[in-house]
Amino acid sequence: MSIWKRWFGREPAPAPVRNDEALNLTITTWIAVAMADGEFEAPEAERVAAEYRKLTGDEVSVDFVKRTARIVADGSFSLVGDLHEAAAKLGPEERERIWVGAVALARADGEAEPEENALIARVANALGVSPERRREIVPPGP
Repeated sequence: MSIWKRWFGREPAPAPVRNDEALNLTITTWIAVAMADGEFEAPEAERVAAEYRKLTGDEVSVDFVKRTARIVADGSFSLVGDLHEAAAKLGPEERERIWVGAVALARADGEAEPEENALIARVANALGVSPERRREIVPPGP
């Protein structure tokens, strides 16, 4: 059973991108991080789509991101638990892409909120991102 079906009880609506578990996990994680501060608006959906394009070279529609965000907003899934479970199936590049994108989205408006930082740390743990790699991407504060 796909993570999407387990999380949401159904497969996603057709989208103009390949529909695989890594894509769904990536987009859902990034949306959850962007929502961690309590809001998710059109500019954030556009940022998610742009970040996906930047890190993968593939396209994902803003409409797909918005539809997914509406489902994520109901909170009926365990993001960190599912990330931990899926990490064994994902390659190192996919795990890194999910985490780096989450960090980029949390900091897109200049500074990550405490809720975003907390979720980023939980995502890194679930994906098995090493402490060394975390420091490379997110250097410790002054």
